[in-house]
Amino acid sequence: SPQDTAVQVVKGNRRTIGGIRSVKGRDPFEMVNFTFDRGTMLYLTTDGLIDQHGHDRKRFGSPLLYETIMQMKNFSVVEQEQILLERLRVHQGEESQRDDITFMGIRL
Repeated sequence: SPQDTAVQVVKGNRRTIGGIRSVKGRDPFEMVNFTFDRGTMLYLTTDGLIDQHGHDRKRFGSPLLYETIMQMKNFSVVEQEQILLERLRVHQGEESQRDDITFMGIRL
């Protein structure tokens, strides 16, 4: 099935959940429903990982993230955490962390 061979990206909308702007008059949050097969891996992430610079000032980037996901998706979630952290460590080198990095994997 396509879920076995591809990374399918679902981007969130640009609406924030905090800040100083008034919520009066804003559009309501969007509700989206999905159906997944048993065993599907879901990954939820902020932009902190893909925006992290390496020693060459190059971002981690979406292509490297998708490649990493495809390489690790069939491993246990514990092994996936180790793989992703090592890939980030190698990429980041001595560069300081630029932003919060949130990455969560869930196997259904």
